[in-house]
Formats: sequence, structure tokens, C-alpha cells
Amino acid sequence: MNIYFLGNYTQELIAKEFEVITKKETPDINVFVSGYNQYKQEIINKESLLYSLKPEIIILSLDLFTLLDDLIYTESKMDSRIDRIIDRIEENIKLFIILSDNLSGSQIFIDNFFFFRPATMATLEYNSSNSYLEAEEISNLKLTELARKLHNVKIIDTKSLIKQFGINNLFDERMHYIAKSHWSLNGIKQLSKLYIRYINAYKGKRKKCLILDLDNTLWGGIIGEDGIENIQLSNDGIGKAFYDFQREIYKLYKRGILLVLNSKNSKDIALNAIDNHPYMILRSKHFICSKINWNNKAQNLEEIAQEINIGMDSFVFLDDSPFERELISTRFPEVYVPELPEDPSEYPNFIRKLEVFDFLDITKDDLHRNEMYIENKKREYLKTSINNIEDFYYSLKMIASIGRVTDFDIPRISQMTQKTNQFNLTTKRYTMTEIKNFQIAENYDVYVLNLTDKFGDNGIVGTAIVKKESKKTVIDSFILSCRVIGRTAETALLNYIIREAIKSGKRKISGEFIETKKNSPCNNFYKSHNFKQIRKNYWVANLETYKVKDIPWIKINGTN
Repeated sequence: MNIYFLGNYTQELIAKEFEVITKKETPDINVFVSGYNQYKQEIINKESLLYSLKPEIIILSLDLFTLLDDLIYTESKMDSRIDRIIDRIEENIKLFIILSDNLSGSQIFIDNFFFFRPATMATLEYNSSNSYLEAEEISNLKLTELARKLHNVKIIDTKSLIKQFGINNLFDERMHYIAKSHWSLNGIKQLSKLYIRYINAYKGKRKKCLILDLDNTLWGGIIGEDGIENIQLSNDGIGKAFYDFQREIYKLYKRGILLVLNSKNSKDIALNAIDNHPYMILRSKHFICSKINWNNKAQNLEEIAQEINIGMDSFVFLDDSPFERELISTRFPEVYVPELPEDPSEYPNFIRKLEVFDFLDITKDDLHRNEMYIENKKREYLKTSINNIEDFYYSLKMIASIGRVTDFDIPRISQMTQKTNQFNLTTKRYTMTEIKNFQIAENYDVYVLNLTDKFGDNGIVGTAIVKKESKKTVIDSFILSCRVIGRTAETALLNYIIREAIKSGKRKISGEFIETKKNSPCNNFYKSHNFKQIRKNYWVANLETYKVKDIPWIKINGTN
């Protein structure tokens, strides 16, 4: 993966620090740096290294002080300065549009605009029509509007870094005069970490599920000893710290992070507090799974993973007990086990700063993921109560909506390629930009499967990327969400692809199955659908004689 740094100040030191950190986990990363303040030339000149490389990721950083230096110090008429500043910003925004259009296959990250020096106009800032900080805010609003229009542009909130660490900790005037940079050594380190955080979010590297303790975690005190009326949970004092902590966790819930309880407690007493305490934000309905018992928490965690069917590397375990944290981190090193602060008043900020749940886009499925998992538990319960599997399928009253990807689907499809492992025939990972390129390419189709049943809408649960050759359709990727495995939805999607291939005059359809440690649920997919194995990993079906597999219990609807 090639990453290209552009900016109006020296980028080499930042790029080197970034490369050192990323190489530890992603050795195939190659980092390239534009010359000092060469970003305009690089963008305008289509023969530049930027365009010849076509990097997957571009990071563009412009600090306002360097960008506006001539206006700040040489503009003779004060009244015209702010207008000139906005004109300068709009000139650069036009460059960003050119960059986005010319490299539509690249993901472009742009730092929001910032001053690395204190307020230039001192006490006149916000009290005069010549306020530079006001111009900074206007500039960032224009940048935000731009990013919302361009599919391959995202903003890095560098200003939040400055708020967190402060100008004195992040910047070094000596570097500005010696090296035409301005970040201190600490600033370089923190900025590199911020860039990596955004790239990880872009690549879909985030945790799925938060496992929570109860006593001294979601409330202060021990419910079995103190009683519901005496635990620390209220709207004032230290009780409000626990209340605010729950509010921050609820925000994660609304963004699609799954919540689970793993607590050593008497179940009836704990549930009474959860559902009846007046200041509980998180109720039983917010947890897709609860293990409230006196069992070993590692044993509980194993059962949780099996019950909700996600990997151990998707979990974050929060517990106030050092013993329990040590137990889980030793038994399951894949689980992320951060240390909770000793002081509960720090809990809310702790969860706000936790950097393992980052999103760049929120999909419809993210917003309803917890409800979908709860609905799935109802389906599993129904399955155990019906002896005949076909009767179970019919009882679900499934409706599959299958069609080509839309712009609204792209974030979810990219998310599936990045995160789905169990039913993923090739485990190819694609970014949103790459999915967009497949969408607009004449020789590719991206199909989307949405499945509903009598319990609710499962959302987008399947996708396939196919390449159209002259006489053949090639399945590049075929993915099914783990929450609908075992309901024959994959057959509905494959049947649709085959019918589309036959309509377009294709004679054959082929696909690969590339085995991994996690995708055994689909290892028999092609064989069970009457494809013939030609060589290792490679399967083909003759469309002139092929008969699709009948699945009358799924109604196909809303196709396009």
C-alpha cells in the first residue's frame, strides 16, 4: 500500500515517524513525501510522481499560518485581509476537487485548517471584522462542506489534537525556522498516531463488542451488599461520574457497538438494579448477551463468543478488577483489555478517548446492529423449537431484496469486505473508494443482498463483486454476514448472479475459494451448488446446462 504525504511545510519527519509505527503491523506500506510546499505543483501537473504512483492513501496538511503568511504580514489594507484569506482558501479547495477527480481511486485525508501560532490579532480576535480565528472557522466549514460532496475525501481533526495537547506541547518554533516545519518531536509522534487512527478507521479496523462488569464499573459499590438504594449512581457527585460513563457507552451502542454483561453477581439482584434504578441509562434491552453468575469470567467470555458468533479479537473487556483483567488478557490475548482509571471521575473521559471503536461513516446497519442481534436470538430460539429445517425456513417468511450497489450501500459493502471472515470466499479487503470504482466500472458489478423476515430487517447481509469477461462471469468476492449463515440466503444471491449472467449471454461462471483459518463455513459452497473443481481453489459452472437450486421459502423482491 502506497501512502503519499503532501503539504505546505516540511513533511519528512512526520512521514518517517508514521512509517516506523505502521511498519510494525503493516510491513507492505510504502511512504512517499512531496517536496517542501510542492502540493500545488503536484496536484496540477499530471506528470508528477503523485499521479504516476496513484497511491491508495493521500494525506494533505496545510497550516494556515504558512498558507497566509504573505497576507498576514504584507497586506496593506486591513479591511481586505479576511476577504483575501477566504479567497485563498477557496483557491485551495478548487485544488482539492482537482485532486479528488484525478485520483478518484485514492482515499484523500485532509487536515482541517489550523494555526500553529497563538492568535495573531490578540484581543481583537472575535471582536473585530479582521479576526483570523473567525476566518479559520469559516475555512473549516468550507472544507467540511467539500468533504461531504466528494466520496473519496475525509477530514482529519488535527485541531482536536491541538486542543488536547496544547500549542506549547505540539509545536516548536525552532523547527519552523530551521527545517520549515513547526511540529515538535512530541507533536510529530502525536500527529502520526492520529493519522494511523484515521487510516485504521478507513480500513475498518475496529472492535465490535464491549464487555462490561457491573459493580464499581457501571455503578459504584457492590449491589449484593449495598442494595439498589445505596449504590453510587445519580445525577450529582461521584454518582454522576458513573451516570455519565453510561451515557458515553450508550453513544457507542447507538453507533452499532454491541454491549455485553459479564459480572459476578446474583442475577435477580443485578437485573433489578439494571431495570429499575432511576439513573440507569443502560437497561437489559441494550445488552445482546448477559452472563451474570458466579462463574469464571474467562469461561463466560468463551460462551459469549459462541453465542453471538464473533471472534475474540472483536472484544473489548472493561472491568475495575486488576485480577479479572489479568485473567482475560492472559487467557485471551486477542481481547483488548484496557486498564480502567482508579478514580471513577475519570471514567467518562476514559471511554471518550478509547480509540478502538472509530468510524468514518455510519451505515444503516451500524445504527440498528444491536436490535438485529437481539432479533437473531429470537430466530435461533424458533429454530430449536421446530424439528424440520424447511418448516423453520418457511416459518421465517423471508424476503430477499437483491440488486446492484448504490452510493448509500458503499460504506456497508466496504465494511463487510474488511470485517467479515466466516463466510467470505476469497477474503479480499476493499476500501470504499475501491468499491466505488467497481460500481462505475463497465466490466464489474457489485450486488447487494438485504434480507427481512417476520422478526425484522436484517439489513445488508450479503454482497458479491463480479467481473464480466466476454463469455464468462468471474466471482471476485462473495460474502455473507454471520448473522444469516444457515438460512440459504447465499443461494438466493448466487441464483440472482447466475440469472444476470445468463441474461447477458455468458456461457460460464467461475469463482475461487481461498481457505483461511476462519472461513470454514463456506468451504463447501461451490460444490454444494453444482460447480466443478477445475484446479485447486478454482470452480466453474456451465451456464448453458446449469439449474439453479430451488429455495421456495425465500421470496425475491425489489430487484433492479
